[in-house]
Formats: sequence, structure tokens, C-alpha cells
Amino acid sequence: MSCTNNNYDVVSAYKTSLNDTELSTPVAIFKALTDFVQHSTAPTMSEFMQTLEKAAQAIRQEPQVIAAADKPKNQHKAAIAILAGVDLFMRFVTRNSHDFSLSEEAGSFEDFKENLLSRAALILEKASCAREKAAEIGAQFVHDNAVVLVQGYSRVIMSVLYYAANVQNKRFKVYVTEGRPNSDG
Repeated sequence: MSCTNNNYDVVSAYKTSLNDTELSTPVAIFKALTDFVQHSTAPTMSEFMQTLEKAAQAIRQEPQVIAAADKPKNQHKAAIAILAGVDLFMRFVTRNSHDFSLSEEAGSFEDFKENLLSRAALILEKASCAREKAAEIGAQFVHDNAVVLVQGYSRVIMSVLYYAANVQNKRFKVYVTEGRPNSDG
């Protein structure tokens, strides 16, 4: 099931965003739902919230569709990330609608959408820089000739280690433990 809004398929947009290996699942969802808002033609707040909830529901159901197809071993992690991303965006919209209604700028529904989209763009911009910033800060804690113990795989930790080794030219050893039941590591 994919929710369309004047030919905008939010599930396809979400899947396309996931092709970018630099984006986490919640950020890909935030991006897809932001694009959905941009393409929304709902004339009222009530209709907007209804179509947005349908779009969110379509994305929430995505793990079940994937699980029925090929049952990847980390499906539970994907489902949790999807629910977190959808919940984050829905809270973002709710909070912004409340803040906007109380502000002095409060005007038309189109003003609200414009305000929402500008704030969403700011969040997406900050999210795109977060891993780099974490790598710069985290690499300070990796010392020359250190031994680093890592539990599982994390893009942020990989960025920290990459930054320490290739930008700061530090030499260190990394031990990666194996996690169960999925042999993560």
C-alpha cells in the first residue's frame, strides 16, 4: 500500500531516500514525509492531518511488506527505526502547529505549511552534518596506539574511527565483538 497525494508516492520516496547510505532510516522517513507535505494540496489543517496520517500509516506498514517478501535477519531493527522516524515527524508537525498557532506570525494554512517546511529543511540540514560533527568530536577520544573495543556496527562509530585514522593520522587497533543472535559486529 502506498499513500499518494496528487501522484506523490510517499513510500517510493522513502525507499528512494534509503538508497542513500548516508541517511539513517528515521532521517529518510523525515525527508519523505517533508516532501509529502511539500506536495500536499490539502486546503485545510484537518484534511492535511488526515492525509499526513495516511502517509505515515503507509510507511509504518512497510516493514510487514518487506518481512513477507524476504524476512531479513535485522527486520526488528528496521521496524523500530521506521516507527521512530514516523513518530518523530508526527510529533514535529504537532508541535509546530501548536507553536505556530500561538505565534504572532500565525496566519493562513499556507503560512503554516511554509513555516513547517522551512523548519523541516533546517532539521534535515543539521541531520546531514551530525555524523561529521560526531566524528570530529569523537576522534578526540581515540589516542595514538590505543585499543578500541566496538560492539556491533554503527555508521557514527565508523566515521569516528575513519576520522581519527585518515584525518588525524592516528594509529590504533580495533576489536569488534560479535553480538547474538544475529552475529552483528
